[in-house]
Amino acid sequence: MGTKSSTTNTIIPVTFLHPRGGKEFSADIGPDTTGQKAIDGMIAAKFIEPPGLKEQYALQLTRTGESVPLGASLVASGAKANDTIGVVAMNSGAGR
Repeated sequence: MGTKSSTTNTIIPVTFLHPRGGKEFSADIGPDTTGQKAIDGMIAAKFIEPPGLKEQYALQLTRTGESVPLGASLVASGAKANDTIGVVAMNSGAGR
């Protein structure tokens, strides 16, 4: 009841930033869109390459600097309409 129901079903526009270079990817995300779903969608759209064996992606809200857990909803993690979310490529393996 109240105003919460208006935000739980809301689709919001956000922009993802490519980890290498200035490319942008605009998307409409819903309350159930997790970080992993967003990354999978960007890979399917050929915006980013599938991560290699020693690489993984992370997401960061540029407005707050907060990292978004891949298993968490982007909206529940603080994403708001028209936010920019950086895609960060990280090395997951040690050594060279």
